[in-house]
Amino acid sequence: MKTKLKNISYMLAAATLTFGLFSFKDGGPKDNTKIPVVGQSIAELTAPPFVPKPIGKREATKLIVNMEIKEQEGEMVDGVKYTYWTFGGSVPGSFIRTRVGDEVEFHLKNHPDNKMPHNIDLHAVTGQGGGASSSLVAPGHEKTFSFKVINPGLYVYHCATAPVGMHIANGMYGLILVEPEGGLPPVGIPNKKWTKIY
Repeated sequence: MKTKLKNISYMLAAATLTFGLFSFKDGGPKDNTKIPVVGQSIAELTAPPFVPKPIGKREATKLIVNMEIKEQEGEMVDGVKYTYWTFGGSVPGSFIRTRVGDEVEFHLKNHPDNKMPHNIDLHAVTGQGGGASSSLVAPGHEKTFSFKVINPGLYVYHCATAPVGMHIANGMYGLILVEPEGGLPPVGIPNKKWTKIY
């Protein structure tokens, strides 16, 4: 019985990460496919614990994300070295911030000194695999794929190259925030639209 409960709690935790940590109470996302996209900008990526500036009220845009995969040595604890597999050179990987309606052009580079092929599965991407099949990239190469973000929330991303667990355990995971139209409310001000579901 304890094993069953433990397995159920793991499944619930996985579902929370898969479907985002936040959701709307007002019946789900609107049809954001009609939001016009204007201009183009380069996404600001930050290493944890820092996060990029809020999106705010800016219009939907073409957002270019440049991310490099690096297999690099770091110090786990004093005197203990470990080769981490990273998105953007940090564990967790670089924080990505976007907004509903953005068309994201994602450039994923696998550093030439790396030993393994990698890819990325962004749970903010609607569709099977979150871009994983479009982004499998060998060392020294780059893949580019595009998607439109339509569901607001905070989502996980990770490497989905087999064995997936090994890539995640070596550091290949991070977060992508999709802000709603108009941005997020200031911290400390109640907003009935957002509810935590964990």
